[in-house]
Amino acid sequence: MTEKEIINPEVEPKKSATDEFLTELDPELWKQLSNLSDEKLYDRWYELTQKHPFVMSQRKDFESEELELVIFNHLFSKKIKPQDKNVKLDTLNIKETLTLDDLIINIQADVERHIKDSDKPFNILICGVGISGKSTIRSLIAKELNERIPDRIIIQIDEDYQEIPSIIEENKINVRITENVHGLDSELIDDAKNYNLIIEVAPSSEEDYLRNLIERGLGWLKTGNLDLTAPDRQFSEDPQERIAQTARVLNEQYNQAKEWYEEQLSTLLKLKNQGVKTINIFSSEITNAIYGHDRNLGSIDINQPFQKSLKDLFDKS
Repeated sequence: MTEKEIINPEVEPKKSATDEFLTELDPELWKQLSNLSDEKLYDRWYELTQKHPFVMSQRKDFESEELELVIFNHLFSKKIKPQDKNVKLDTLNIKETLTLDDLIINIQADVERHIKDSDKPFNILICGVGISGKSTIRSLIAKELNERIPDRIIIQIDEDYQEIPSIIEENKINVRITENVHGLDSELIDDAKNYNLIIEVAPSSEEDYLRNLIERGLGWLKTGNLDLTAPDRQFSEDPQERIAQTARVLNEQYNQAKEWYEEQLSTLLKLKNQGVKTINIFSSEITNAIYGHDRNLGSIDINQPFQKSLKDLFDKS
């Protein structure tokens, strides 16, 4: 070890091609967001996502901020830290045992083959019902690809909240990872054919999905914001009515999710039969590998109404 290395033991990590690309698009914005604390980063992300395109009168009011969301997606993904990359994945349409590391290696190989033969980005669609783990899977894949092929530009888009900003020229990026809860709706099957890989994400069990929903509801109650995907919904002033409101919305989402899941599986099968590469992943193994197993919710009775579960847990929190 040299004297210089002893004096300066901390070396700033080399920027990836994605870091450089996003910095060049707006150096001041990159610097501003990169220096935010995790709490302030989340607060700004939350503020932007409430300008939901579906409730805006004119999307052009939102377009100027879409680069911000692209940078947020990238910065959030850099913070993902899987504890076990050898965790075995539970998949619906792959017979051999697949680990998290296998999945990333396979995607990386597909990306590299594609880039050699095409000047268009390798397009990945991450889809599935709401709160099934799509954002975690998207962030994880982006992080791993950025680390394994750092000379490639990888952009993430969450179409629940944004479109790709016009400042980003698609022929300059190598991988585009798109998250879309409606990506496998039957009427969008022709659009889905344009993806090089489709990953459908689902909870591993009904109990796991109920846990996800209850955690979502507890978050609403703690922050005082009812249903982040529908900012027009407002909480009552009465604390007990807030719990009842949350339970009603969660029940709506639960019943809707069951219908959507059946439709998405049907669409996924049609796409697979048409030659589109598809993977169905049950997400619990991956989320546990990242966030750990302890979610402090105890056992969940799938027959127990949302309202009682929320009241019991919220009273304890």
